[in-house]
Amino acid sequence: MVNVKGLINFKNFYLNPVAYYSKVWTNFDMQYHSHGYFEVMYVEEGSCDILLYNKVNEEKTGTETITLGKDMVMFINSDVFHRLVVKNYVKINNIEFERIKTAPGGALPDFISVAERTETLKRFLSVNSCYYVIKNAGVVLSPIKRIHSELSEGLCSPEDRKILLNSYIAELFIKMAAVFYAVSKTGPAYVKKVLHYINNHYTDEISLDEMIKPLGISKGYLRKIVKQETGKTILDIINEHRITRAKQLISNTEMPLIDIAVECGFNNRQNFYYIFKQITGQNPQAFRQKGADLYSFGEGYVNDDYQSDSETHVENKK
Repeated sequence: MVNVKGLINFKNFYLNPVAYYSKVWTNFDMQYHSHGYFEVMYVEEGSCDILLYNKVNEEKTGTETITLGKDMVMFINSDVFHRLVVKNYVKINNIEFERIKTAPGGALPDFISVAERTETLKRFLSVNSCYYVIKNAGVVLSPIKRIHSELSEGLCSPEDRKILLNSYIAELFIKMAAVFYAVSKTGPAYVKKVLHYINNHYTDEISLDEMIKPLGISKGYLRKIVKQETGKTILDIINEHRITRAKQLISNTEMPLIDIAVECGFNNRQNFYYIFKQITGQNPQAFRQKGADLYSFGEGYVNDDYQSDSETHVENKK
């Protein structure tokens, strides 16, 4: 789930808010869209679903659905196809940012240079994911509202306003990163060991009991910290390793697909086909016929035109 257009891949820029809203949505279904902006969505009340997908050679792949509830934040990187679906009720505070090139000797610092001096934010951005989902993130509501307030009121001079907004944006991202990694002091170390274990045993029949033996933690806690650190479940990570290996074997060998399934740790053909299509968007046979196509989620995005609703999507023209 790597997004080649994530913030970490650019240098010498600052983030400028270009659009924002604070709105209640009821029974709403937005069309799929993508844009070059970086988007932060905070759910203040209720819940909603965010649907995402990749597009490679005009084919939709890697579809995912993320459910956001109260006090959850989702950061969506640029050029990611996404869609908001509200089944009942939700109140969302939203900001979209564009990258603006920093001027030499200018008043606004390079965003990445700030991140590199802030260990947690540097780590957060280095994951370079298409999206981040952050739970229990009520602490980020204050900087979001301060950004909204400054954009709507505009009490300062234009130059002072840019500096003020820049400080609020830095606060927002630093707090998002802090909450994202606030599992425990030992959580990241545990996750590193688990990921190492999976990398060495993904073709085997992996047991959670075996994973937790050397760690001395519960299975529930292990699931929690892996999800919070990586944004994925343990099974998701195992399946991604298995499918990556399967794609290599399909592309580079003449092995029968059933043998590849067994080689990669799947216990039956049906499960292999299901997981393969779920991750790649096509079945193994079609993948072999088309040849090596190793795009991962987050690569190959094609922008669609984004038509915003003027009543719900406030463009910042100041």
